[in-house]
Amino acid sequence: MDRVKNTSVSRFIYSVLLNVAILLISILVFIPFFEENDDTHIAMIAEGAYGNREWHLIYENVILGKLYSFLYSIFSNVRWHTVLQYAFIFLAYVSVTYVISKHKHGITLSLIAVLATFYELYVSLQYTKTAAFLCGAGILLFYEFVRDGAFLAKNKTSVLAEAGKNLKVERAFYLVFGFIYIVYGTMLRPEGLLFALVPLCFIGLLELVRTRQILLYLVAFVPTAIVLTGVIFINNSAYKNNSEWAEFMDYNKARMQLTDYRYDILYYPDNGEKLKEIGVSENDALIIVTYQFGDDNIITTDYMKNISDTFGKKPFTFKVIRMLWGNILEEIGRVSVELPVLICLVALLISVIIVERSRSNSEYITDATRKFYTMIGMGIICSAAIIYFQYSGRWSHRLVAALFIPTIFGICYMLDGGIDSKEGQKIIFGGNFRDRSMLILGLSLAVSIGFNVYNYTENIKEYNNVRDEYNLGKNELKHISEDKDTLYVFDTFTFQNSFKYDVFDVNRLGEFDNFVSCGSWFMNSPITKKVCDKYGYTNPYDALINNSGNAVLIDNYYPEEKALFLSEHYDRLYKSTKTGSNNGFDEYIMEQKVD
Repeated sequence: MDRVKNTSVSRFIYSVLLNVAILLISILVFIPFFEENDDTHIAMIAEGAYGNREWHLIYENVILGKLYSFLYSIFSNVRWHTVLQYAFIFLAYVSVTYVISKHKHGITLSLIAVLATFYELYVSLQYTKTAAFLCGAGILLFYEFVRDGAFLAKNKTSVLAEAGKNLKVERAFYLVFGFIYIVYGTMLRPEGLLFALVPLCFIGLLELVRTRQILLYLVAFVPTAIVLTGVIFINNSAYKNNSEWAEFMDYNKARMQLTDYRYDILYYPDNGEKLKEIGVSENDALIIVTYQFGDDNIITTDYMKNISDTFGKKPFTFKVIRMLWGNILEEIGRVSVELPVLICLVALLISVIIVERSRSNSEYITDATRKFYTMIGMGIICSAAIIYFQYSGRWSHRLVAALFIPTIFGICYMLDGGIDSKEGQKIIFGGNFRDRSMLILGLSLAVSIGFNVYNYTENIKEYNNVRDEYNLGKNELKHISEDKDTLYVFDTFTFQNSFKYDVFDVNRLGEFDNFVSCGSWFMNSPITKKVCDKYGYTNPYDALINNSGNAVLIDNYYPEEKALFLSEHYDRLYKSTKTGSNNGFDEYIMEQKVD
Protein backbone atom coordinates (compact mmCIF):
# COMPACT_ATOMS: atom_id res chain seq x y z
CA MET A 1 0.00 0.00 0.00
CA ASP A 2 2.85 2.39 0.86
CA ARG A 3 4.44 1.55 -2.47
CA VAL A 4 1.24 2.45 -4.26
CA LYS A 5 0.98 5.75 -2.35
CA ASN A 6 4.60 6.65 -3.07
CA THR A 7 4.14 5.79 -6.76
CA SER A 8 1.06 8.02 -7.00
CA VAL A 9 2.78 10.92 -5.25
CA SER A 10 5.93 10.65 -7.36
CA ARG A 11 3.89 10.51 -10.58
CA PHE A 12 1.94 13.59 -9.50
CA ILE A 13 5.13 15.48 -8.68
CA TYR A 14 6.61 14.43 -12.02
CA SER A 15 3.47 15.57 -13.88
CA VAL A 16 3.44 18.98 -12.20
CA LEU A 17 7.18 19.65 -12.55
CA LEU A 18 7.28 18.54 -16.19
CA ASN A 19 4.40 20.77 -17.16
CA VAL A 20 5.57 23.77 -15.15
CA ALA A 21 8.89 23.51 -17.01
CA ILE A 22 7.16 23.20 -20.40
CA LEU A 23 4.87 26.14 -19.65
CA LEU A 24 7.80 28.35 -18.64
CA ILE A 25 9.80 27.34 -21.70
CA SER A 26 6.81 28.11 -23.94
CA ILE A 27 6.34 31.60 -22.50
CA LEU A 28 9.92 32.64 -21.71
CA VAL A 29 12.00 30.90 -24.39
CA PHE A 30 9.58 30.76 -27.32
CA ILE A 31 7.52 33.75 -28.43
CA PRO A 32 3.81 32.82 -28.16
CA PHE A 33 1.53 34.07 -30.92
CA PHE A 34 -2.01 33.72 -32.22
CA GLU A 35 -2.01 31.30 -35.15
CA GLU A 36 -5.11 33.03 -36.58
CA ASN A 37 -6.58 36.46 -35.89
CA ASP A 38 -9.81 34.83 -34.68
CA ASP A 39 -8.50 34.63 -31.11
CA THR A 40 -7.49 38.29 -31.27
CA HIS A 41 -10.97 39.44 -32.25
CA ILE A 42 -12.74 37.16 -29.75
CA ALA A 43 -10.55 38.60 -26.98
CA MET A 44 -11.16 42.17 -28.19
CA ILE A 45 -14.92 41.65 -28.36
CA ALA A 46 -14.96 40.24 -24.82
CA GLU A 47 -12.72 43.07 -23.56
CA GLY A 48 -15.03 45.68 -25.03
CA ALA A 49 -12.34 47.13 -27.30
CA TYR A 50 -15.02 48.02 -29.88
CA GLY A 51 -17.12 49.94 -27.35
CA ASN A 52 -18.91 47.57 -24.99
CA ARG A 53 -18.01 44.27 -23.36
CA GLU A 54 -19.97 41.75 -25.36
CA TRP A 55 -20.83 38.18 -24.32
CA HIS A 56 -22.10 37.21 -27.78
CA LEU A 57 -18.81 35.77 -29.05
CA ILE A 58 -20.37 34.07 -32.12
CA TYR A 59 -18.12 30.97 -32.11
CA GLU A 60 -17.68 30.61 -28.36
CA ASN A 61 -20.57 29.87 -26.01
CA VAL A 62 -22.41 32.81 -24.44
CA ILE A 63 -21.86 31.26 -20.99
CA LEU A 64 -18.13 31.62 -21.54
CA GLY A 65 -18.76 35.15 -22.82
CA LYS A 66 -20.58 36.04 -19.60
CA LEU A 67 -17.75 34.53 -17.59
CA TYR A 68 -15.30 36.77 -19.46
CA SER A 69 -17.51 39.81 -18.80
CA PHE A 70 -17.60 39.02 -15.08
CA LEU A 71 -13.83 38.51 -14.88
CA TYR A 72 -13.13 41.70 -16.85
CA SER A 73 -15.39 43.64 -14.49
CA ILE A 74 -13.11 42.54 -11.63
CA PHE A 75 -9.68 42.37 -13.29
CA SER A 76 -9.75 44.42 -16.47
CA ASN A 77 -5.98 44.23 -17.06
CA VAL A 78 -5.92 40.48 -17.72
CA ARG A 79 -6.56 38.96 -21.16
CA TRP A 80 -8.90 36.26 -19.89
CA HIS A 81 -9.44 34.61 -23.25
CA THR A 82 -5.73 33.70 -23.25
CA VAL A 83 -5.18 33.16 -19.53
CA LEU A 84 -8.06 30.71 -19.18
CA GLN A 85 -6.82 28.73 -22.17
CA TYR A 86 -3.34 28.48 -20.67
CA ALA A 87 -4.72 27.53 -17.26
CA PHE A 88 -6.91 24.76 -18.64
CA ILE A 89 -4.21 23.47 -21.00
CA PHE A 90 -1.80 23.27 -18.05
CA LEU A 91 -4.28 21.43 -15.83
CA ALA A 92 -5.22 19.04 -18.63
CA TYR A 93 -1.54 18.36 -19.34
CA VAL A 94 -0.93 17.52 -15.67
CA SER A 95 -3.97 15.23 -15.66
CA VAL A 96 -3.17 13.20 -18.77
CA THR A 97 0.56 13.09 -17.91
CA TYR A 98 -0.39 11.58 -14.55
CA VAL A 99 -2.63 8.99 -16.20
CA ILE A 100 -0.23 7.96 -18.98
CA SER A 101 2.71 7.72 -16.57
CA LYS A 102 1.06 4.78 -14.80
CA HIS A 103 2.65 2.10 -16.97
CA LYS A 104 6.25 0.94 -17.21
CA HIS A 105 7.41 3.36 -19.90
CA GLY A 106 4.70 5.91 -19.13
CA ILE A 107 7.18 8.56 -17.97
CA THR A 108 8.83 8.58 -21.38
CA LEU A 109 5.56 8.27 -23.29
CA SER A 110 3.94 11.15 -21.42
CA LEU A 111 7.05 13.26 -22.05
CA ILE A 112 6.83 12.47 -25.78
CA ALA A 113 3.12 13.38 -25.87
CA VAL A 114 3.74 16.74 -24.18
CA LEU A 115 6.77 17.56 -26.33
CA ALA A 116 4.84 16.64 -29.47
CA THR A 117 1.98 19.02 -28.74
CA PHE A 118 3.06 21.93 -26.54
CA TYR A 119 4.15 24.11 -29.48
CA GLU A 120 0.70 23.85 -31.04
CA LEU A 121 -1.08 24.52 -27.75
CA TYR A 122 1.11 26.96 -25.83
CA VAL A 123 3.14 28.75 -28.52
CA SER A 124 0.91 28.74 -31.61
CA LEU A 125 -2.25 29.50 -29.65
CA GLN A 126 -5.57 28.80 -31.37
CA TYR A 127 -8.83 28.14 -29.58
CA THR A 128 -10.02 25.26 -31.80
CA LYS A 129 -6.85 23.29 -31.00
CA THR A 130 -7.24 24.12 -27.31
CA ALA A 131 -10.84 22.88 -27.37
CA ALA A 132 -9.87 19.61 -29.10
CA PHE A 133 -7.11 18.91 -26.57
CA LEU A 134 -9.29 19.69 -23.55
CA CYS A 135 -12.14 17.52 -24.79
CA GLY A 136 -9.67 14.74 -25.58
CA ALA A 137 -8.12 15.00 -22.11
CA GLY A 138 -11.57 14.83 -20.54
CA ILE A 139 -12.51 11.75 -22.53
CA LEU A 140 -9.26 9.97 -21.54
CA LEU A 141 -9.95 10.76 -17.86
CA PHE A 142 -13.37 9.17 -18.25
CA TYR A 143 -11.75 6.08 -19.76
CA GLU A 144 -9.37 5.89 -16.79
CA PHE A 145 -12.33 6.24 -14.43
CA VAL A 146 -13.81 3.14 -16.07
CA ARG A 147 -10.47 1.26 -16.11
CA ASP A 148 -9.84 1.76 -12.42
CA GLY A 149 -13.43 0.88 -11.57
CA ALA A 150 -13.00 -2.39 -13.45
CA PHE A 151 -9.73 -3.03 -11.62
CA LEU A 152 -11.36 -2.55 -8.23
CA ALA A 153 -14.17 -4.88 -9.21
CA LYS A 154 -11.66 -7.52 -10.29
CA ASN A 155 -9.50 -7.28 -7.15
CA LYS A 156 -12.05 -7.09 -4.33
CA THR A 157 -10.37 -9.78 -2.25
CA SER A 158 -6.82 -8.81 -3.16
CA VAL A 159 -4.26 -7.53 -0.67
CA LEU A 160 -4.02 -4.50 -2.91
CA ALA A 161 -7.67 -3.76 -2.22
CA GLU A 162 -6.28 -1.74 0.73
CA ALA A 163 -5.26 0.78 -1.91
CA GLY A 164 -8.88 1.14 -2.93
CA LYS A 165 -9.32 4.35 -0.93
CA ASN A 166 -6.57 6.07 -2.86
CA LEU A 167 -7.97 4.78 -6.12
CA LYS A 168 -11.45 6.02 -5.24
CA VAL A 169 -10.07 9.52 -4.69
CA GLU A 170 -8.31 9.36 -8.05
CA ARG A 171 -11.50 8.15 -9.76
CA ALA A 172 -13.45 11.09 -8.31
CA PHE A 173 -10.74 13.37 -9.67
CA TYR A 174 -11.01 11.76 -13.13
CA LEU A 175 -14.77 12.14 -13.14
CA VAL A 176 -14.89 15.77 -12.00
CA PHE A 177 -12.01 17.13 -14.06
CA GLY A 178 -12.95 15.08 -17.12
CA PHE A 179 -16.38 16.70 -16.97
CA ILE A 180 -14.88 20.20 -16.53
CA TYR A 181 -12.45 19.80 -19.45
CA ILE A 182 -15.12 18.53 -21.84
CA VAL A 183 -17.66 21.20 -20.92
CA TYR A 184 -15.14 24.06 -21.08
CA GLY A 185 -13.64 22.73 -24.33
CA THR A 186 -17.08 22.47 -25.91
CA MET A 187 -17.96 26.01 -24.83
CA LEU A 188 -14.66 27.21 -26.26
CA ARG A 189 -15.45 25.60 -29.64
CA PRO A 190 -18.14 22.89 -30.09
CA GLU A 191 -16.21 21.35 -32.98
CA GLY A 192 -13.40 20.59 -30.51
CA LEU A 193 -15.47 17.76 -29.06
CA LEU A 194 -15.87 16.24 -32.53
CA PHE A 195 -12.13 16.48 -33.21
CA ALA A 196 -11.48 14.60 -29.96
CA LEU A 197 -14.15 11.96 -30.50
CA VAL A 198 -12.98 11.07 -34.01
CA PRO A 199 -9.81 9.23 -32.92
CA LEU A 200 -10.77 8.47 -29.32
CA CYS A 201 -14.11 6.78 -29.95
CA PHE A 202 -12.31 3.62 -31.11
CA ILE A 203 -10.19 3.58 -27.95
CA GLY A 204 -13.44 3.87 -26.02
CA LEU A 205 -14.75 0.77 -27.79
CA LEU A 206 -11.50 -1.05 -26.96
CA GLU A 207 -11.83 -0.16 -23.28
CA LEU A 208 -15.49 -1.16 -23.28
CA VAL A 209 -14.62 -4.60 -24.67
CA ARG A 210 -11.77 -4.95 -22.16
CA THR A 211 -13.65 -3.82 -19.05
CA ARG A 212 -17.29 -4.59 -19.93
CA GLN A 213 -18.28 -1.80 -17.55
CA ILE A 214 -21.21 -0.29 -19.45
CA LEU A 215 -22.68 1.23 -16.30
CA LEU A 216 -19.48 3.13 -15.52
CA TYR A 217 -19.45 4.55 -19.05
CA LEU A 218 -23.01 5.73 -18.56
CA VAL A 219 -22.11 7.32 -15.20
CA ALA A 220 -19.33 9.32 -16.88
CA PHE A 221 -20.78 10.25 -20.25
CA VAL A 222 -24.56 10.56 -19.80
CA PRO A 223 -24.57 13.45 -17.25
CA THR A 224 -21.92 15.21 -19.36
CA ALA A 225 -24.04 14.80 -22.50
CA ILE A 226 -27.08 16.20 -20.67
CA VAL A 227 -25.13 19.26 -19.46
CA LEU A 228 -23.67 19.84 -22.94
CA THR A 229 -27.17 19.72 -24.41
CA GLY A 230 -28.23 22.40 -21.95
CA VAL A 231 -25.14 24.51 -22.67
CA ILE A 232 -25.79 24.41 -26.42
CA PHE A 233 -29.50 25.15 -25.88
CA ILE A 234 -28.67 28.23 -23.79
CA ASN A 235 -26.29 29.47 -26.47
CA ASN A 236 -28.78 29.00 -29.31
CA SER A 237 -31.58 30.63 -27.32
CA ALA A 238 -29.41 33.68 -26.56
CA TYR A 239 -29.12 34.40 -30.29
CA LYS A 240 -32.66 33.44 -31.32
CA ASN A 241 -34.23 35.66 -28.66
CA ASN A 242 -32.34 38.74 -29.85
CA SER A 243 -33.59 39.95 -33.24
CA GLU A 244 -30.37 41.78 -34.17
CA TRP A 245 -28.20 38.81 -33.36
CA ALA A 246 -30.63 36.35 -34.95
CA GLU A 247 -30.50 38.31 -38.21
CA PHE A 248 -26.72 38.44 -38.08
CA MET A 249 -26.37 34.70 -37.37
CA ASP A 250 -28.44 33.98 -40.49
CA TYR A 251 -26.20 36.36 -42.43
CA ASN A 252 -23.06 34.78 -40.98
CA LYS A 253 -24.27 31.28 -41.80
CA ALA A 254 -24.71 32.28 -45.45
CA ARG A 255 -21.29 33.96 -45.38
CA MET A 256 -19.63 30.85 -43.91
CA GLN A 257 -21.22 28.58 -46.46
CA LEU A 258 -19.82 30.72 -49.27
CA THR A 259 -16.44 31.96 -48.01
CA ASP A 260 -15.44 29.02 -45.82
CA TYR A 261 -16.92 25.97 -47.55
CA ARG A 262 -17.58 26.93 -51.18
CA TYR A 263 -14.98 29.60 -51.94
CA ASP A 264 -14.07 27.48 -54.99
CA ILE A 265 -17.27 28.83 -56.57
CA LEU A 266 -15.68 32.28 -56.71
CA TYR A 267 -12.74 31.15 -58.86
CA TYR A 268 -13.58 33.15 -61.99
CA PRO A 269 -11.52 31.23 -64.58
CA ASP A 270 -13.65 28.15 -63.84
CA ASN A 271 -17.04 29.66 -63.00
CA GLY A 272 -17.00 33.12 -64.59
CA GLU A 273 -19.83 32.60 -67.07
CA LYS A 274 -22.21 31.22 -64.48
CA LEU A 275 -21.32 33.95 -61.99
CA LYS A 276 -21.97 36.64 -64.61
CA GLU A 277 -25.45 35.19 -65.20
CA ILE A 278 -26.41 35.83 -61.59
CA GLY A 279 -24.80 39.29 -61.51
CA VAL A 280 -21.48 38.54 -59.81
CA SER A 281 -18.59 40.27 -61.52
CA GLU A 282 -14.97 39.16 -61.35
CA ASN A 283 -14.24 42.00 -58.95
CA ASP A 284 -17.25 41.01 -56.80
CA ALA A 285 -15.85 37.48 -56.56
CA LEU A 286 -12.47 38.86 -55.48
CA ILE A 287 -14.08 41.17 -52.92
CA ILE A 288 -15.99 38.28 -51.32
CA VAL A 289 -13.21 35.68 -51.34
CA THR A 290 -10.76 38.17 -49.78
CA TYR A 291 -13.17 39.00 -46.93
CA GLN A 292 -14.11 42.51 -48.05
CA PHE A 293 -17.86 41.86 -48.12
CA GLY A 294 -18.74 44.57 -45.57
CA ASP A 295 -21.42 46.27 -47.70
CA ASP A 296 -24.57 44.45 -46.57
CA ASN A 297 -26.66 46.73 -48.77
CA ILE A 298 -25.24 44.85 -51.77
CA ILE A 299 -23.79 41.62 -50.40
CA THR A 300 -26.85 40.56 -48.45
CA THR A 301 -27.82 37.22 -46.92
CA ASP A 302 -29.97 36.40 -49.96
CA TYR A 303 -27.18 37.50 -52.32
CA MET A 304 -24.75 35.00 -50.78
CA LYS A 305 -27.35 32.24 -50.51
CA ASN A 306 -28.20 32.70 -54.17
CA ILE A 307 -24.56 32.17 -55.18
CA SER A 308 -24.29 29.01 -53.06
CA ASP A 309 -27.64 27.63 -54.22
CA THR A 310 -26.82 28.27 -57.87
CA PHE A 311 -23.82 25.96 -57.72
CA GLY A 312 -25.27 23.45 -55.27
CA LYS A 313 -23.22 20.90 -53.39
CA LYS A 314 -19.56 20.60 -54.08
CA PRO A 315 -18.78 17.64 -56.39
CA PHE A 316 -16.18 15.11 -55.26
CA THR A 317 -13.72 15.06 -58.14
CA PHE A 318 -10.16 13.99 -58.85
CA LYS A 319 -9.20 17.64 -58.35
CA VAL A 320 -10.18 17.32 -54.68
CA ILE A 321 -7.79 14.36 -54.27
CA ARG A 322 -5.02 16.22 -56.10
CA MET A 323 -5.46 19.26 -53.85
CA LEU A 324 -5.54 16.98 -50.81
CA TRP A 325 -2.20 15.46 -51.77
CA GLY A 326 -0.76 18.93 -52.26
CA ASN A 327 -1.97 20.04 -48.84
CA ILE A 328 -0.53 16.91 -47.20
CA LEU A 329 2.85 17.65 -48.75
CA GLU A 330 2.55 21.24 -47.55
CA GLU A 331 1.70 20.00 -44.05
CA ILE A 332 4.80 17.79 -44.10
CA GLY A 333 6.80 20.77 -45.31
CA ARG A 334 5.75 22.77 -42.26
CA VAL A 335 7.92 20.37 -40.23
CA SER A 336 5.31 20.28 -37.48
CA VAL A 337 6.18 18.16 -34.45
CA GLU A 338 2.96 16.19 -34.14
CA LEU A 339 3.06 14.40 -37.51
CA PRO A 340 6.52 12.72 -37.25
CA VAL A 341 5.88 11.86 -33.59
CA LEU A 342 2.53 10.38 -34.54
CA ILE A 343 4.27 8.18 -37.13
CA CYS A 344 6.79 7.02 -34.51
CA LEU A 345 4.02 6.24 -32.02
CA VAL A 346 2.16 4.17 -34.61
CA ALA A 347 5.40 2.26 -35.26
CA LEU A 348 5.78 1.76 -31.51
CA LEU A 349 2.21 0.52 -31.23
CA ILE A 350 2.78 -1.94 -34.07
CA SER A 351 5.92 -3.25 -32.33
CA VAL A 352 3.97 -3.75 -29.09
CA ILE A 353 1.24 -5.61 -30.97
CA ILE A 354 3.85 -7.87 -32.58
CA VAL A 355 5.44 -8.54 -29.18
CA GLU A 356 2.13 -9.39 -27.54
CA ARG A 357 1.09 -11.69 -30.37
CA SER A 358 4.42 -13.55 -30.02
CA ARG A 359 3.55 -14.63 -26.50
CA SER A 360 1.93 -17.96 -25.80
CA ASN A 361 -0.62 -16.47 -23.39
CA SER A 362 -3.96 -16.23 -25.22
CA GLU A 363 -4.88 -13.15 -23.15
CA TYR A 364 -2.00 -11.19 -24.69
CA ILE A 365 -2.85 -12.41 -28.20
CA THR A 366 -6.47 -11.32 -27.77
CA ASP A 367 -5.40 -7.90 -26.46
CA ALA A 368 -2.97 -7.47 -29.36
CA THR A 369 -5.73 -8.26 -31.85
CA ARG A 370 -8.02 -5.70 -30.23
CA LYS A 371 -5.29 -3.06 -30.39
CA PHE A 372 -4.67 -3.89 -34.03
CA TYR A 373 -8.31 -3.35 -35.00
CA THR A 374 -8.48 -0.23 -32.86
CA MET A 375 -5.44 1.19 -34.66
CA ILE A 376 -6.97 0.36 -38.06
CA GLY A 377 -10.25 2.01 -37.04
CA MET A 378 -8.47 5.16 -35.86
CA GLY A 379 -6.51 5.31 -39.11
CA ILE A 380 -9.62 4.98 -41.25
CA ILE A 381 -11.70 7.55 -39.39
CA CYS A 382 -8.83 10.08 -39.17
CA SER A 383 -8.20 9.67 -42.91
CA ALA A 384 -11.91 10.20 -43.57
CA ALA A 385 -11.83 13.38 -41.47
CA ILE A 386 -8.83 14.72 -43.38
CA ILE A 387 -10.51 13.96 -46.72
CA TYR A 388 -13.60 15.79 -45.48
CA PHE A 389 -11.48 18.81 -44.55
CA GLN A 390 -10.34 18.96 -48.16
CA TYR A 391 -13.71 18.21 -49.73
CA SER A 392 -15.55 20.81 -47.62
CA GLY A 393 -12.95 23.47 -48.31
CA ARG A 394 -12.06 23.72 -44.63
CA TRP A 395 -8.54 22.33 -44.86
CA SER A 396 -6.14 24.22 -42.61
CA HIS A 397 -3.19 23.42 -40.40
CA ARG A 398 -5.11 24.22 -37.22
CA LEU A 399 -7.80 21.62 -38.03
CA VAL A 400 -5.24 18.94 -38.85
CA ALA A 401 -3.39 19.74 -35.61
CA ALA A 402 -6.68 19.67 -33.67
CA LEU A 403 -7.23 16.13 -34.97
CA PHE A 404 -3.65 14.90 -34.40
CA ILE A 405 -3.29 16.18 -30.82
CA PRO A 406 -5.99 13.93 -29.27
CA THR A 407 -4.76 11.09 -31.50
CA ILE A 408 -1.23 11.33 -30.04
CA PHE A 409 -2.51 11.20 -26.48
CA GLY A 410 -4.94 8.44 -27.39
CA ILE A 411 -2.19 6.21 -28.77
CA CYS A 412 0.01 6.83 -25.73
CA TYR A 413 -2.94 5.88 -23.56
CA MET A 414 -3.69 2.78 -25.64
CA LEU A 415 -0.10 1.56 -25.24
CA ASP A 416 -1.00 0.95 -21.60
CA GLY A 417 -1.94 -2.70 -21.16
CA GLY A 418 -5.04 -1.82 -19.21
CA ILE A 419 -6.44 -4.55 -16.94
CA ASP A 420 -3.51 -6.94 -16.56
CA SER A 421 -3.68 -10.55 -15.45
CA LYS A 422 -0.88 -9.97 -12.93
CA GLU A 423 -2.46 -8.77 -9.73
CA GLY A 424 -1.63 -5.19 -8.85
CA GLN A 425 0.35 -4.38 -11.96
CA LYS A 426 -2.32 -1.90 -13.07
CA ILE A 427 -1.69 0.34 -10.06
CA ILE A 428 2.08 0.01 -9.76
CA PHE A 429 3.17 -0.22 -13.36
CA GLY A 430 0.47 -1.36 -15.77
CA GLY A 431 1.12 -2.18 -19.42
CA ASN A 432 3.17 -4.83 -21.18
CA PHE A 433 6.28 -3.44 -22.84
CA ARG A 434 9.45 -5.26 -23.65
CA ASP A 435 12.83 -3.63 -23.85
CA ARG A 436 12.95 -4.14 -27.60
CA SER A 437 10.42 -1.29 -27.85
CA MET A 438 12.93 1.07 -26.29
CA LEU A 439 14.59 1.78 -29.64
CA ILE A 440 11.40 3.21 -31.15
CA LEU A 441 10.55 4.89 -27.85
CA GLY A 442 13.93 6.62 -27.87
CA LEU A 443 13.50 7.57 -31.53
CA SER A 444 10.12 9.14 -30.75
CA LEU A 445 11.67 11.16 -27.95
CA ALA A 446 14.58 12.26 -30.14
CA VAL A 447 12.23 13.29 -32.95
CA SER A 448 10.02 15.32 -30.61
CA ILE A 449 13.03 17.14 -29.14
CA GLY A 450 14.69 17.71 -32.52
CA PHE A 451 11.60 19.11 -34.19
CA ASN A 452 10.98 21.45 -31.26
CA VAL A 453 14.49 22.83 -31.62
CA TYR A 454 13.66 23.47 -35.28
CA ASN A 455 10.34 25.07 -34.30
CA TYR A 456 12.18 27.34 -31.88
CA THR A 457 14.49 28.63 -34.61
CA GLU A 458 11.51 29.15 -36.95
CA ASN A 459 9.55 30.88 -34.21
CA ILE A 460 12.36 33.37 -33.58
CA LYS A 461 13.00 33.82 -37.32
CA GLU A 462 9.34 34.54 -38.03
CA TYR A 463 9.18 37.08 -35.21
CA ASN A 464 12.30 38.85 -36.46
CA ASN A 465 10.87 38.93 -40.00
CA VAL A 466 7.65 40.69 -38.95
CA ARG A 467 8.95 42.61 -35.95
CA ASP A 468 9.31 45.92 -37.80
CA GLU A 469 5.89 45.54 -39.40
CA TYR A 470 4.44 44.55 -36.02
CA ASN A 471 5.94 47.57 -34.24
CA LEU A 472 4.78 49.96 -36.97
CA GLY A 473 1.32 48.43 -36.71
CA LYS A 474 1.28 49.04 -32.95
CA ASN A 475 2.28 52.68 -33.53
CA GLU A 476 -0.51 53.10 -36.08
CA LEU A 477 -3.05 51.44 -33.81
CA LYS A 478 -2.05 53.79 -30.99
CA HIS A 479 -2.58 56.75 -33.33
CA ILE A 480 -5.99 55.40 -34.39
CA SER A 481 -7.14 54.77 -30.81
CA GLU A 482 -6.34 58.39 -29.90
CA ASP A 483 -8.16 59.99 -32.87
CA LYS A 484 -11.79 59.52 -31.90
CA ASP A 485 -13.01 62.15 -34.36
CA THR A 486 -12.32 59.78 -37.25
CA LEU A 487 -13.81 56.42 -38.23
CA TYR A 488 -11.00 54.24 -39.55
CA VAL A 489 -12.08 51.64 -42.09
CA PHE A 490 -9.34 49.09 -42.68
CA ASP A 491 -8.65 46.39 -45.23
CA THR A 492 -8.77 42.82 -43.91
CA PHE A 493 -5.12 42.08 -44.76
CA THR A 494 -3.56 45.40 -43.84
CA PHE A 495 -3.27 44.75 -40.09
CA GLN A 496 -2.75 40.99 -40.49
CA ASN A 497 0.32 40.81 -38.21
CA SER A 498 -0.38 43.79 -35.99
CA PHE A 499 -2.11 41.74 -33.27
CA LYS A 500 -0.29 38.43 -33.80
CA TYR A 501 1.97 38.60 -30.73
CA ASP A 502 -0.55 40.29 -28.40
CA VAL A 503 -1.26 36.99 -26.68
CA PHE A 504 -1.32 38.53 -23.20
CA ASP A 505 -1.85 42.22 -24.06
CA VAL A 506 -5.32 43.39 -23.10
CA ASN A 507 -7.17 46.24 -24.84
CA ARG A 508 -8.84 49.06 -22.98
CA LEU A 509 -12.60 49.38 -22.91
CA GLY A 510 -13.59 51.37 -26.03
CA GLU A 511 -10.01 51.57 -27.29
CA PHE A 512 -11.06 50.77 -30.88
CA ASP A 513 -14.62 52.04 -31.01
CA ASN A 514 -13.58 53.98 -34.14
CA PHE A 515 -12.02 51.03 -35.97
CA VAL A 516 -13.97 48.75 -38.33
CA SER A 517 -12.95 46.23 -40.96
CA CYS A 518 -14.17 46.07 -44.56
CA GLY A 519 -15.02 42.47 -43.82
CA SER A 520 -14.53 39.91 -41.05
CA TRP A 521 -16.42 36.99 -39.51
CA PHE A 522 -18.18 39.44 -37.17
CA MET A 523 -18.69 42.09 -39.87
CA ASN A 524 -22.22 43.56 -39.87
CA SER A 525 -22.91 42.10 -36.44
CA PRO A 526 -24.41 44.36 -33.76
CA ILE A 527 -20.80 44.98 -32.66
CA THR A 528 -19.64 46.59 -35.91
CA LYS A 529 -23.03 48.17 -36.56
CA LYS A 530 -22.66 50.18 -33.34
CA VAL A 531 -19.21 51.37 -34.36
CA CYS A 532 -20.49 52.59 -37.75
CA ASP A 533 -23.68 54.04 -36.33
CA LYS A 534 -21.67 56.15 -33.90
CA TYR A 535 -20.32 58.08 -36.92
CA GLY A 536 -23.62 58.15 -38.80
CA TYR A 537 -23.08 55.23 -41.19
CA THR A 538 -24.69 51.82 -41.68
CA ASN A 539 -21.61 49.85 -42.73
CA PRO A 540 -17.94 50.45 -43.74
CA TYR A 541 -18.72 50.97 -47.43
CA ASP A 542 -21.48 53.45 -46.59
CA ALA A 543 -18.78 55.42 -44.72
CA LEU A 544 -16.54 55.35 -47.81
CA ILE A 545 -19.15 56.59 -50.31
CA ASN A 546 -21.02 59.04 -48.04
CA ASN A 547 -17.93 60.35 -46.30
CA SER A 548 -18.68 63.58 -44.51
CA GLY A 549 -15.03 64.14 -43.70
CA ASN A 550 -14.84 61.81 -40.70
CA ALA A 551 -13.95 58.49 -42.38
CA VAL A 552 -10.58 57.22 -43.64
CA LEU A 553 -9.73 54.01 -45.47
CA ILE A 554 -6.46 52.36 -44.40
CA ASP A 555 -5.53 49.94 -47.15
CA ASN A 556 -2.18 48.59 -48.32
CA TYR A 557 -3.68 45.94 -50.62
CA TYR A 558 -7.03 46.52 -52.37
CA PRO A 559 -8.02 50.24 -52.55
CA GLU A 560 -8.67 50.19 -56.32
CA GLU A 561 -10.80 47.03 -56.07
CA LYS A 562 -13.00 48.70 -53.47
CA ALA A 563 -13.45 51.72 -55.74
CA LEU A 564 -14.39 49.38 -58.61
CA PHE A 565 -16.90 47.57 -56.39
CA LEU A 566 -18.60 50.87 -55.57
CA SER A 567 -18.57 51.93 -59.24
CA GLU A 568 -20.21 48.67 -60.33
CA HIS A 569 -23.00 48.80 -57.78
CA TYR A 570 -23.86 52.47 -57.23
CA ASP A 571 -24.13 53.79 -60.80
CA ARG A 572 -21.39 56.31 -60.17
CA LEU A 573 -17.72 56.10 -60.94
CA TYR A 574 -15.39 56.12 -57.95
CA LYS A 575 -11.66 56.36 -57.52
CA SER A 576 -9.50 55.77 -54.48
CA THR A 577 -7.47 58.89 -53.70
CA LYS A 578 -4.44 58.50 -51.51
CA THR A 579 -4.31 61.23 -48.88
CA GLY A 580 -1.19 60.20 -47.01
CA SER A 581 0.77 57.49 -45.29
CA ASN A 582 1.39 56.95 -41.60
CA ASN A 583 3.69 54.32 -40.06
CA GLY A 584 3.79 52.56 -43.42
CA PHE A 585 -0.01 52.38 -43.73
CA ASP A 586 -1.62 54.09 -46.72
CA GLU A 587 -4.70 56.25 -46.19
CA TYR A 588 -7.40 56.86 -48.82
CA ILE A 589 -10.76 58.47 -49.38
CA MET A 590 -13.25 57.48 -52.08
CA GLU A 591 -14.08 60.24 -54.57
CA GLN A 592 -16.43 60.35 -57.53
CA LYS A 593 -14.71 60.58 -60.87
CA VAL A 594 -15.47 63.68 -62.90
CA ASP A 595 -16.44 62.94 -66.53
